[in-house]
Amino acid sequence: MAEGLAVYLPTKSSAGNLFGVIFLLGILVVSTIWGFRLGLLMSLATALVYAHLHQLATGNSFTGADDWNAIAVFLIVAVSADAVAAIARSRL
Repeated sequence: MAEGLAVYLPTKSSAGNLFGVIFLLGILVVSTIWGFRLGLLMSLATALVYAHLHQLATGNSFTGADDWNAIAVFLIVAVSADAVAAIARSRL
């Protein structure tokens, strides 16, 4: 929730793709502290919020391949970050 608020206001002045990094930080925190399963759920929920904010930033519905590519790349990176955090957590 806090991530969505932290990202929503700046999307009015900058590209929406830029703020995916803020969402990834939250995913890493959740994955590291609470584990892979909750991190995976966080990744999926965050991808939905990212898609909505991406739509607000670009001003169009998801009609172009670029829009879907941005969401797919974000989801792949989010799940990969979740897996890396789970590996790091298992080594502690």
